[in-house]
Amino acid sequence: MPIDAKVFGLIMTPSLLAWIVFIYRKRRGQSFLPMEPQIAASWNLFTPTLAAFWLSLNLVSIIATWVLPSSVNAEAKPVPSLQSLQTMCFLKSFWLVILIPALCSLDATKLRDFGIRRTQLARQTIDGVFAFLLSLLPVYAVLLATASLRSPDSEHEFLQLLRADNRVEVIAWLALGAVILAPMAEELIFRVILQGWLSTRLPVWLSIGITSLAFSMIHGFPDMLPLLPLSIMLGYVFHRRNSYWATVFAHALFNLQNVVLTLVSENQ
Repeated sequence: MPIDAKVFGLIMTPSLLAWIVFIYRKRRGQSFLPMEPQIAASWNLFTPTLAAFWLSLNLVSIIATWVLPSSVNAEAKPVPSLQSLQTMCFLKSFWLVILIPALCSLDATKLRDFGIRRTQLARQTIDGVFAFLLSLLPVYAVLLATASLRSPDSEHEFLQLLRADNRVEVIAWLALGAVILAPMAEELIFRVILQGWLSTRLPVWLSIGITSLAFSMIHGFPDMLPLLPLSIMLGYVFHRRNSYWATVFAHALFNLQNVVLTLVSENQ
């Protein structure tokens, strides 16, 4: 979507400042994201299998859109609607309800071993905001570089819905789905479960890379291109801080700014 120069400057300024702080502290041997002590979580095979099943369903759907002829895709592509948005909210909630108990084997105290903790929420929030700001510069750099690949039809279906119908009801459901439930469900699946499980078997950089590639791919083309640096940043933050909520906050802020930018562009 086209972005006004003033809005673009408003977005990039805090991101540039965050990068300056990050580089400055790095050069001084300091880190804004110091390593959080890692706890050896006890993994059961059931939870990663469930997450892999969810991922495979999404990947098959996305790959099918690449393989099938465009005429077939045009017929099969769902029309964005409030009902489809509500269905998405239900599905995200369903997977949260299924995966969280499976992850901790019904023992809530074990959740902290996987980075899901209620302590230091202020610090986790700051980490999330910082990660969000750091992600903006590479994300928008890729967006600008791939602008020719984008069209109104390639915009996310729920942003298309928002452009067509910006009633309060639609905005409320979109806020619930995109800003709350999607970050919670996707960060649980990708960072906590997939990256967490892979990092016990692979080098950290490879587990982040595989998870980031999978995360970006499920969002389809061309959205997957700018979302790759976002996902790498989220993976890096989760690795450094072992914080589910930090990645959720960063992801939520990213989705929120997309919703806000869409509303702003429609009202110009």
